[in-house]
Amino acid sequence: MEYNKEQMALIIGCFLGDGHLTKYKNKHNNTQLSIQHSGDQLSYLEWKRDLFTRNGFTVSKIYDVSRKFPAYRFNVTLGESGNILRHQLYPNNNRTITRHHLNYLNDLSLAIWFMDDGCRKVSWDKVKNKCTGRALHLSTQAFNYEEHLIMQTYFKKVWGVETKIYKDREHFRLSINATNAKIFIPIIRPYIHESLLYKIDLKYKNNDPRDIRDNINDDGIVYSRQKYRETEGIKDRF
Repeated sequence: MEYNKEQMALIIGCFLGDGHLTKYKNKHNNTQLSIQHSGDQLSYLEWKRDLFTRNGFTVSKIYDVSRKFPAYRFNVTLGESGNILRHQLYPNNNRTITRHHLNYLNDLSLAIWFMDDGCRKVSWDKVKNKCTGRALHLSTQAFNYEEHLIMQTYFKKVWGVETKIYKDREHFRLSINATNAKIFIPIIRPYIHESLLYKIDLKYKNNDPRDIRDNINDDGIVYSRQKYRETEGIKDRF
């Protein structure tokens, strides 16, 4: 099948997030997009599946793939055109991204990317017992530095959002400070699933600091609930 702009936007947004293009075994060895989330995001997974169905894709039922933690998955049939896309996005079996593919993103697929791989970060001064900074992070560690430069330029030129590239051990990730988050959040907020609204909540929450204190790590950094669980070694797949 040939994809229209809305279909390509969905594919690329999910690819950048938690989606994976894989070859499934049939006589044509065609490509499918596999999307998986943990049990506490089942409603978000159902929302995604409905989105693909309404946009004309052939979609599997949601099925249980739980192991250590509850998890569910569905697959999207991409056909022969998906084979071309898979070879473009996984040259030598390594995930990559180009400006050409980023240009397919729209407001909705940008929101999906953030819902999948974004988190809120709040810095907390334990001595003064108050917040000292806020930012949004995108977990883009799968991409190399040159690809981060491409993404950084894309965010600035297309969406007017300044980002910073941070070293994360041997990898890199994108960060959006509070000033630019005020530009970015209104773009994606209309599409944020109700279960993930906390990811774009940048309030200092002085009236109820327990929401922040309960999730502080040893460095005085608080992440959105899922990201904090990951830093504590409980890696749920979203």
